[in-house]
Amino acid sequence: MFATGLSRGGFFAHRLAAELSHRIAAIAAVGAPVPKPMIDEQVARSDVHAIGVMLIHGPFDAVVCVSTLEHIVEHRAAMRHMLRLTRPGGHLIVTAPYHETRYHPNVDAEPEAAYGRDLPYPAQSFSRAELDTWLAGEYRATLVDQEYWKCFAGELWTFGELLRPPQRAAGPEDPHQLTCVTLQRR
Repeated sequence: MFATGLSRGGFFAHRLAAELSHRIAAIAAVGAPVPKPMIDEQVARSDVHAIGVMLIHGPFDAVVCVSTLEHIVEHRAAMRHMLRLTRPGGHLIVTAPYHETRYHPNVDAEPEAAYGRDLPYPAQSFSRAELDTWLAGEYRATLVDQEYWKCFAGELWTFGELLRPPQRAAGPEDPHQLTCVTLQRR
C-alpha cells in the first residue's frame, strides 16, 4: 500500500504507516511532520516496522489519498499518476470535497467559506463530471464504492458551521460536501 497526503491527509498517512507498518510499503506525506506524541507512542510499541518514505515505485495493491487531491490544480494528472502506481486489480481510495452536480475550482475563495481564504493553494470541490473523467482516463478504473458525507451546514465544503461529527449521507441526492471513493484499476 502507498499512502499519500497533505496537511491532515499527511498526518493520516503517518498514522497509517505507524499502525499498519506491516502492510504499507511507503508513504509520501507532503507538508505534515510526524507529531512528537505519535513518535513517542510508536517507539514504545514492539510491533512497529520501518517503512520507506517517498519511495514511490509501485505498483501497489492500494493507494490512499486523503484530503490532498483538492489542492492539486492538475487533478487529472494526479489521478493518472496514482492509478499508474496502483497495480491492475488494485484499489485507489480518495477522499475529497465533493458535490454531486457542482464543481468549484476553489471553495475557500468564496465569502461563505468558514476558513481557508488566505491559503496559497486552491481547495477544489469535485463533481460527478470530474469523477467520470478519472474513471475514463488512461489508467481506466471502475468505481467500486462511493460514500457521501455532510461535514458543514452549508451547500459546499467549508460553507456554514462545521458539523461534529460529520453525518453520512444516504446517497448523492442528500446534502453532502465530501466523498470517499474506492476505485479499482482495470
